[in-house]
Amino acid sequence: MTATPLRDENRDSYLYFGNPIYQYSLRQGIDDGFLAPYRVHRIVTQWDATGWRPSKNDLDRYGREIPDEVYTTTDFERRVALRARTQAVARHLTDFLKKTDRFAKTIVFCVDQDHASEMRTALNNLNTDLIGHPRPSDGRGAGGEGYPDYVCRVTADEGDIGRGHIDKG
Repeated sequence: MTATPLRDENRDSYLYFGNPIYQYSLRQGIDDGFLAPYRVHRIVTQWDATGWRPSKNDLDRYGREIPDEVYTTTDFERRVALRARTQAVARHLTDFLKKTDRFAKTIVFCVDQDHASEMRTALNNLNTDLIGHPRPSDGRGAGGEGYPDYVCRVTADEGDIGRGHIDKG
């Protein structure tokens, strides 16, 4: 069973398993009440819009020198990690949520485990007012300990912890 639509990057799944015997569309799942409707909010950074070429001696997240070439969106977080790009996306998302609803359920799709960790850290750092500070009183004098799980990484590496975050949602 897969929730992956047919695209170039997963064609070998169809070659291996063959064509599906039944398809249940996203639209039908939403209409039937099994899936929640959603909105996509795409973020295009300056690096995505124009590409990026490293300066001499720029290092990647592992301390290795970055080969001198022009990198584009499909390279970011796969071939080269730009912390400034991750920070820019986190800043944009935080500003967007501050203008709309900071507690709206939000999913950020990251490329891999490391990128998810870096994004969680960036978002946590930009939202310390919610994470580490006591919650305001609910009108009955009962405040709280803040929202330590305001930003959660839910990946395969998180196992039961990640599933627990989903169940709480």
